[in-house]
Amino acid sequence: MNAVAVAVVRMTERFNKFFYGFLSACLLMIIFVSCADEFYFGKSKEDLNEELVRSMFELDSLMMNMRITLGDSSIIEK
Repeated sequence: MNAVAVAVVRMTERFNKFFYGFLSACLLMIIFVSCADEFYFGKSKEDLNEELVRSMFELDSLMMNMRITLGDSSIIEK
């Protein structure tokens, strides 16, 4: 009777280790996937290129806006 109880306890401990390990691995995987902004799932290269060009154009427009609003400071940089 004692040997059966010991075997059950060992199996329960092994199951707990496996369960918590699996749970930890899933949690790390969720964190990795949610933080990976540079990975785009389901987009083609053309879509990524179009998005990059659009972002670059918006950034260039914002920089030009700032330059116009603040005045061209190339005279101060000398």
